[in-house]
Amino acid sequence: MTARERTAYPRFKSPIAERDLEDFYTPRVEDLQFLKETITHAPVLRLNMMLLLKTFQSLGYFPDLNEIPVQIVQHIRIALKLPPETWPGYISDKTLYRHHEAVHAYLNVRGFNAEGRLLIEQAVSQAAQTMDDPADLINVGIEVLIQQRYE
Repeated sequence: MTARERTAYPRFKSPIAERDLEDFYTPRVEDLQFLKETITHAPVLRLNMMLLLKTFQSLGYFPDLNEIPVQIVQHIRIALKLPPETWPGYISDKTLYRHHEAVHAYLNVRGFNAEGRLLIEQAVSQAAQTMDDPADLINVGIEVLIQQRYE
């Protein structure tokens, strides 16, 4: 099995530079408008949604909220002017999935499905004609998903 570190699979950098926090995780005006249109005033839901949005924009997929570095959580919590005791988490999986769908719609990205699987199979099969390193083939699959706007 190829190690994730040998592929283009996006992951959080460690440590996270202050500039990266500003560039990638500070909510933009459009992001705040999206949040206003999507979420009520519940602080934890506002934090959850913005974490999902900003991490998806950075990584191209939804990480588990527990995997998001505290530095990012605090940065977004402060940017949203939420109380210090506000920490991410969902009580209901339904709410989490609704938030995923809202982020997909906002970013015009599709969730991975049978069509995406077929695209990967075709791209990797073609690439395998000239490549044999599993990490390179995985990178081809990741690249085609990104180009076609799939999670």
